[in-house]
Amino acid sequence: MNRYKLGIIFAILGIIFSSFLMILSTYAYFTVPVEGESKDIELIAFNDNTDIVFKDTSNVSVVNFYTGEEINKTFTVTNTSNYVIYYDITLNNVVNNFENPDDLVYEFNSDNNGAYRNQSIMPTSDETLASYVRIEPGITQTYQMKITFLDTKKDQSANMNKTFSSNIKLVPSKGLNVGENIYKNNSLLEKIINSCSGSANQIDFNNIDITDGIFYTNSSNDGVTTYFYRGSNELKNNVLMDNICYKILRTTENSDIRLVYNGEYIDGVCGSTIIDTKSSFNLKSDYNAYVGYMYGDANSANYKSEHSNNNSSRIKNLLEKWYDNNLKNNNNISDNTIYCNNRKLSEFIQKGVLYGTKGYSSNNTGFISSNNTNYTYYCHNINDRLSKKRENTMKVLNDSIGLLTLDELMYAGYNSNNFLYSSDSYWTMSPAYYNGYNAYNFSVINGKINKSIVTDELGIRPVITIKKDTIVKSGDGSIEFPYLID
Repeated sequence: MNRYKLGIIFAILGIIFSSFLMILSTYAYFTVPVEGESKDIELIAFNDNTDIVFKDTSNVSVVNFYTGEEINKTFTVTNTSNYVIYYDITLNNVVNNFENPDDLVYEFNSDNNGAYRNQSIMPTSDETLASYVRIEPGITQTYQMKITFLDTKKDQSANMNKTFSSNIKLVPSKGLNVGENIYKNNSLLEKIINSCSGSANQIDFNNIDITDGIFYTNSSNDGVTTYFYRGSNELKNNVLMDNICYKILRTTENSDIRLVYNGEYIDGVCGSTIIDTKSSFNLKSDYNAYVGYMYGDANSANYKSEHSNNNSSRIKNLLEKWYDNNLKNNNNISDNTIYCNNRKLSEFIQKGVLYGTKGYSSNNTGFISSNNTNYTYYCHNINDRLSKKRENTMKVLNDSIGLLTLDELMYAGYNSNNFLYSSDSYWTMSPAYYNGYNAYNFSVINGKINKSIVTDELGIRPVITIKKDTIVKSGDGSIEFPYLID
């Protein structure tokens, strides 16, 4: 069957689904393989001597799925070659006509450093679920995947008689040859990946006792394997560049490295975690538009006009001024990255007040960061993916700079012992809600995560991104000996 030597066998060993009888019209049935011996159904070549082999059917079909129900499947990936391999997990031939696609979600995890993705919305078209997943020679990664029709406790009859179907496919990651690593030797990215502690599956976000480490997740744009630091100030994630201190936050959707400002380096010590200027996020707060790092026409008649990216916020202008004074000629800066101003709408009730999903003018509006425990680096709306050059984004930034997001704080394990902790107060980039009078964004106030009216005067803590092949001149990343970058 295998046409080449030393192949890599990606075996999908069975899809075991529980079949439900349609006792009520709301129950579901699933197209499942007949139990028995596995059968190869597809063969894709990596190159002249490396293949992907699928076993069993990769098709998943759902009709009349009952609210609250879930299906589970297991598959394995084995690297039988002598090389490190990077691969993607994709959904192809997707048919999803759910009236409210947000109700159908999936998640998966694996062992041996395979991909991990927390609860995410099932796509309505072909999409990559995980990419640049690394597998070492001789390693088998076993996946557990779950698909759930969420019970929102609301009328979900619109999703009756709807269909989801797709095919899971495993393919080589783009831009890498077999045996080629994603990083350069002695680069900052190499040090991050080689110090990885494991996946975000090991993290309990409700546990205040946080273990130091570098973890990874595929809950990101394009499912890219994203590495992030989580834990105390003892983590070796300190960087010194142009006499400015930074903390390494995480890697990005193209494996560049996100840094957060940690003070000017004076006499061997890092100073304040905010730049000198304090500022409001925006000069006005009386309409939905002003939650935006960039925004449209305030008091519009629809969401699209209210949140178009035509105007710069006050805080964006000040960040760009700081950038021009400190980083404009720095060749390490990556312009090929996204800063997420996550304005995805979400309905919730807070202190007896209903926050709806209109999102324009003076309508009470909820944004996803105020109603979310499935933290993610995935930026839901293309309109909120702000960039200077990155493809599949809004290329509206003059300079590649932004702020922390609430999700980044949560992934980092923010508390009083966290590496991001500071007594300084500063803005994040995450909208919270509009209450009919004022727009609120998330902030850090006196060391605690808070929500502030966007006209409040708070500190500014810049976030930048440097290229993945940035070389480390010296240092071990500790506070005493930070990584020294040209």
